[in-house]
Amino acid sequence: VVDITGPAIDHFQQIDDKYPGFWKALLFTISLFESYRSTYGWSDPTKGGDLWSLKPEYVPGDLKFDPLNLLADKTPAEIEELKNK
Repeated sequence: VVDITGPAIDHFQQIDDKYPGFWKALLFTISLFESYRSTYGWSDPTKGGDLWSLKPEYVPGDLKFDPLNLLADKTPAEIEELKNK
């Protein structure tokens, strides 16, 4: 049972007091996901890519995450329409 009570402005401090490793674990988890995402979209300068440039095939925001397979039977025009809604 988590005993985080009182005004919302104090919740961060209460979490830090009760679970001192929480923020470090959260930061580590976020950094793992962001480092994966950066290798997915950014070109590798050690393999001939320019520094600070995206891969040519990378579409910003498209991480190929479609677990329900909703886009499988859609044409590129239909996908574009869904993205712009």
